[in-house]
Amino acid sequence: MRMPRELSCWFGAAVMAVAATPLSATGNDADAGSWQMIVLTGPTQFTVAAPAPVNDPGYLAELASIKTGQGQLTTDQQKAIDYWSKGGVLRWNEILGELVARADLPPEPNPDGTYPVPDANNPFAFPQFPFSNPPYAARAYSYISVAQYEALKVAWYYKYLYNRPSPSKLDSGIKALLPNNDLPAYPSEDAVLSAVTAEILKLLFPASIEEITLKAGEQRQVALLSGKASASDIAAGLALGQAVAAVFNTRAGSDGMKAAGGTAAQWQALADAAVARGEIPWKSQDIPARPPMLPFFGNVKGWMMTPADIVTERPGPPPSTRSTQMATELAEVKNAIDNLTRDQLAIVYKWADGASTLTPPGHWDFIAEPYISNAQFSEVRAARALALLNMALHDAAIGCWDAKYFYFNPRPTQLDPRIKTAIPIPNFPSYTSGHSTFSAAADAVLSYLFPSGTAYFDAQKDEAAISRLYGAIHYRSDIEVGKVHGTRIGGYTVRFAQHDGADHVAGLVSVVNGETLNYASFRAPVAPGSIAAVFETGLGATSNRAAAYPLPTSLGGVSMRFNGSIPAPLFSAAPDQATIQIPWELEGLSSAALTATHADGSSTTFSVPLAAFAPAILSTNHNGTGQGAVTIANTGTIVAAPGSIEGETTRAAARGEFISIYCVGLGPVNNPPATGAATPDASSTTISPVSVLLNGASVPADFAGLSPGLVGLFVVNVKIPDDAPTGDAVSLALSVGGVTSNTVTIAVQ
Repeated sequence: MRMPRELSCWFGAAVMAVAATPLSATGNDADAGSWQMIVLTGPTQFTVAAPAPVNDPGYLAELASIKTGQGQLTTDQQKAIDYWSKGGVLRWNEILGELVARADLPPEPNPDGTYPVPDANNPFAFPQFPFSNPPYAARAYSYISVAQYEALKVAWYYKYLYNRPSPSKLDSGIKALLPNNDLPAYPSEDAVLSAVTAEILKLLFPASIEEITLKAGEQRQVALLSGKASASDIAAGLALGQAVAAVFNTRAGSDGMKAAGGTAAQWQALADAAVARGEIPWKSQDIPARPPMLPFFGNVKGWMMTPADIVTERPGPPPSTRSTQMATELAEVKNAIDNLTRDQLAIVYKWADGASTLTPPGHWDFIAEPYISNAQFSEVRAARALALLNMALHDAAIGCWDAKYFYFNPRPTQLDPRIKTAIPIPNFPSYTSGHSTFSAAADAVLSYLFPSGTAYFDAQKDEAAISRLYGAIHYRSDIEVGKVHGTRIGGYTVRFAQHDGADHVAGLVSVVNGETLNYASFRAPVAPGSIAAVFETGLGATSNRAAAYPLPTSLGGVSMRFNGSIPAPLFSAAPDQATIQIPWELEGLSSAALTATHADGSSTTFSVPLAAFAPAILSTNHNGTGQGAVTIANTGTIVAAPGSIEGETTRAAARGEFISIYCVGLGPVNNPPATGAATPDASSTTISPVSVLLNGASVPADFAGLSPGLVGLFVVNVKIPDDAPTGDAVSLALSVGGVTSNTVTIAVQ
């Protein structure tokens, strides 16, 4: 099981590779099927059967039908083509905004002073379901955008697996009425989007089912008539989108939203807790008093943040309602509204985002839209942008509502009835400001996605935040603390995005200073015993590499130490990156503090997320995508198309032949070697079974363990099944401990 000498040399060079330049991919994003999932386990969670050959009589009949349809194109059909030319992701986001605004109406009181509650089981009754208030809207925007993104990643995986061209590429008699940029047609991305979006929207906005269904059907018809997709491309996309939607609808049914409204007894308990702390509790300023808006939305399931994260990031308490600071801030609010300028009032109205509007989360989607459009992203990358933005906004809603009802702080008008607001008073506690929290989270994500717009996003964040003081509905502390809170919340999504695989371009990967990433995939977390890249500027002035095993714990004055006492062996140390082995001694921990000591004696400490399993396959481009570091067993021949890698011996693996997959992060092993020491023999096998996913089909590994003669590197041997798919880019992944690795490709003949 020893690594062949040729690949051993390649691996030695690879550990010195530095990949630290952030780039944005252009074109079709052919590797999007390998980008990290959020909810789904991977693209092969769903099966999309292979399409019929392009010379199949049935498929040829589909092409003939498209030509007939284009020859009879009506004015309304051409208008529909123009309408969807904006792109499905952006058009559906616009449609969603219209649904949100239409449903953003607080119920009117009953004659007895009580308020009716919209009923999801009877959505057409008065008041209609839903009341799309800001938290509900944030959740809706996020479910749609994340589901679209996940579904498109699966679609991209199968598009490039089967590589069926679009009808307009196959038949010169079919016009390309919309550009397709050589994107494979099967399954149709338009059908995927129409199905996944419509099925979730029907759950979120059941009173609009007819409208939603018609829009989805129109999008599919446009894909057909424009020459982008055939009937079978569309059928496959429709089935895939519906299958992904079912996963998300199941999640939505148990994410805590149903209990977010609480009960009268629970509302009173929140007020009683504030009184017990010696504070004046918040009260509804509506007449008659309205039940609080979703007081337990802080318990709803987040995307990037766990319940523990929500509590950890909860800001400290606001100024006491009886304190001098509160009196000062209250006076500032009254002075602001009493002396409001015309320009300040314009800012208040711009950011009012009250009833029958897109709401604050939708306002930020509106801000993002031209940046996404002008970037000319592929559909999957456009979906990623909105998914990242809306995940952060949803998590911001959870974090903000958690703080609001934890502290139950009164609005300025409750403490001083002389204050007359410029806009209606929101029916929930004051601290922290929702606008500030939403806007700071959005600013963090959009500044990551579009760095050239950072100054503008920062300015919009600050304007949105201060608008609430100008409107006399928030104190200064609500605003300033909310901005800090929102920035921290947005950081969770940004950190995910930095390592989700979407910024890999031409062998480069986006990394962030002060982070430790899996060496093979450049993602977090990392597993004890595995190889990791530590990115830290100013480590030293020169590059140094370990000359022998066991690995040293210092190179050129650079050293690494976990939790103050556990040294990390070094493969290499360069000015801005070190490659280390994660010590076996960290097994069982979920995180550890890594102190990086620079050559000049200075040091930096940062947290490193750990996991028992963090499988990742090495790739020949050193970024965890594309051609895998996989050899014909017991040789140095890479399993790739002949002549496809300059300077390397390559050939496709035959069915029935054994291959060796080189990887990291497969978890605990039997007979583990000492940290930093080379593995002496083949006895250090994985404790947990490893499965090889070949084109999505699970194949048990013949051998899985540490590669003898090296440190931290695993090898998995597997026999290519007799019925394995063939081609130059057959997908390959690993699964161990319930965790699936990155996806690479190999050639099979």
